[in-house]
Amino acid sequence: MKYLVFWVILFFCFSSLVVSQNYRERYAEFNGESSYVTIPFSNSDPDLSRLNNEITIEAYILVNSFNNYPTIVGKNYTRSFWFGFNPQGFLRFYPMPGLYVESTSPLDIGVWTHVAVTYDGTYSRFYINGYLINVSSPILGPRTFEDDTLYIGCDRTNNINSYFFSGKMNYVRLWQGARSQEDIQRDLSVSLAVFRHCNTYAGLVSVQNFNGNSKDLSGTVYNDGYNKNITFGVLGTDAFGLTQFNSHLWLDGSSTLALPYSSLAPATTAVTLEAWIKKDYSGSQPVFQDIISKSGGAVTVDYSLSYIHPNKLKFEINNVTGATQYELLVDVLLDENRWYHVSGTFNSVTGMMYIKLNGNAIGAVTFFPGLQINNNEIPLVIGGNACSGYADSRFRGGIDGVRVWANTERSDLQIKEDMFTSYDDVTNADIGHIEINFDRNCFWAYMPNLGMAAMTTTGTPYVKATTSGNMIIPTPMLFNKVNHDFQSFYRKPFIAEIPGTQSVTIDSIYYDLEGLINNIEAFILLSKENVRQLNISLISPEGIEVNLANNSPGPNPANSIMTIFDDQAIFSLDGSLAPYSPRVLPAAGNFSTLMGTNARGWWKLRIENFDQNTTPPGILYSWGFMIVAVNGIQTETDKINEFMLAQNFPNPFNPETTIKYNIPMDSYVTIKVFDVLGNEIETLVDKELEAGNHEITWQGNQVPSGVYFYQISAGKFKSVKKMLLLK
Repeated sequence: MKYLVFWVILFFCFSSLVVSQNYRERYAEFNGESSYVTIPFSNSDPDLSRLNNEITIEAYILVNSFNNYPTIVGKNYTRSFWFGFNPQGFLRFYPMPGLYVESTSPLDIGVWTHVAVTYDGTYSRFYINGYLINVSSPILGPRTFEDDTLYIGCDRTNNINSYFFSGKMNYVRLWQGARSQEDIQRDLSVSLAVFRHCNTYAGLVSVQNFNGNSKDLSGTVYNDGYNKNITFGVLGTDAFGLTQFNSHLWLDGSSTLALPYSSLAPATTAVTLEAWIKKDYSGSQPVFQDIISKSGGAVTVDYSLSYIHPNKLKFEINNVTGATQYELLVDVLLDENRWYHVSGTFNSVTGMMYIKLNGNAIGAVTFFPGLQINNNEIPLVIGGNACSGYADSRFRGGIDGVRVWANTERSDLQIKEDMFTSYDDVTNADIGHIEINFDRNCFWAYMPNLGMAAMTTTGTPYVKATTSGNMIIPTPMLFNKVNHDFQSFYRKPFIAEIPGTQSVTIDSIYYDLEGLINNIEAFILLSKENVRQLNISLISPEGIEVNLANNSPGPNPANSIMTIFDDQAIFSLDGSLAPYSPRVLPAAGNFSTLMGTNARGWWKLRIENFDQNTTPPGILYSWGFMIVAVNGIQTETDKINEFMLAQNFPNPFNPETTIKYNIPMDSYVTIKVFDVLGNEIETLVDKELEAGNHEITWQGNQVPSGVYFYQISAGKFKSVKKMLLLK
């Protein structure tokens, strides 16, 4: 039996309100009896010692029980501060020894929730999911600061650990100063793994993101924690309010990021610069606004891509005072608050220079062949220029997906294939490729074979992200994971408008492989005000219609939908917060009506807009489906004449599942299990096997709930499949 896996994805070259999803975030799980993280105090630590008066504590939590005053963060409540719960589920905060205040709203058990408390020296304020719940009665400071160890998940008094937390945590942060509601909401779903010397987040003392460890990811000094009896899981379908969506850099016209020359690969024979940009036309607008530039000195620019206000893009190389200028200017009108992908390429062999918009060349010029790109010892700057003569050439607006390809000229097709994907692992990319995406590590650059490099900041750049229900316009980039859910064999640039009033929009994709459907997943990427007013269906070549999302107004309207519809998901669309979880069940419940039907032919996406009000038009940017099709009619002979790795059963499972596979000849076979970070978990098979049908059982007792992958290798045959462990 032969399986053909085929992703068909329709992408759109223009861009605007699109959501991306982060599949790689993890959490720490506390058992309520002996789990905790310690961060020892040090007199030489300039960060923890700053928590001496005003303070903000915040975290994402999922609580299993409120018994015995569970601790979020404690520093010995009899001597310093403490933040946790009372037995009734109300937040409790001790800003100073013996004095506490409480929130007026309890939390629910078993639901991911963002909680925060601030203390300004007089008043404490409690926030739930970014919204102010209540202001306490005054407790006058100054608050004393003792040298006790900081604990997450418990407190320690009289040399005894107590008040243990039972549940899950992520994004535990401590700040010097009382943050505002605006600041808390802005950073709600941003990882804030920022470089220690960052003006915007100067008050950030400690960040625990729990991505498989208890390392501190910010501050002047890294306050790494030590975890005791902690298990780490991968955020899945239950965490639809937490860090699921793409983030981007926001610049106010006076801020930049810079990567030092020592982190750059020389680009002498070719270069490609890429970025998503969204212009903000408010405030003063300098004429020259550099997006990416390698620049320094008085006027020394090795290469740069710029926006020239009010209506041009510029790409240049070798700009030195008194020397010949090699540049290309192209007229273009960029709408405010709409994302555009811009790029510039140069190849010294041909002398050709291009500027591209959304992957399409809109301007070209030819210089003499053999023109080399200068390689001065100057930094790479994002959002500005390091030349002393161009200090005001700062970009105002959003930037994301910055890529620099040294000695590589990227074609239109290559740019289009990758421009919608945000990579945070470029170890397999071309040498010289730099990736800056502002997702998991805000102000760091990724480089193949070199790891990450920290970027320095000028001014106050900060990161924006889409969270459930807000109206931030996110970048149209799908967050990449280790196993590339969105990698496809076919991509077609396109854009379709969804009218602002009652209407029907239909789009089609032709699937040209024969076979019967064994399994199918679909995904949608679109933007529209009041997306809950849309009814969306997938229609097969045989005319079978499966409802993906129905007209169901909810309490959390948003301007985007980005999700995968999957029979293995836990929640339905109605059970999730907009813009929805990474994977949801189709509104129809499942795709069972499509099983065993023909895959080949025209597939249609039907979008009905039931909005009674006249709203701005929406945009369908991307939709697609993945089909596992069985070729022809199965026979017993077929099963052993082809290599085959079957889907595990049951799936989801707890704690064991069976994996079946066929090998048509005697072969040396290995089957290994990996987590979503690519770490090998277990080897199930590693031996010579006779031809025929085989199966193996995997026990998931020793690993946390989450998505795992199993891979078979037999001769030249390799195959990978996904499974879901739910405890």
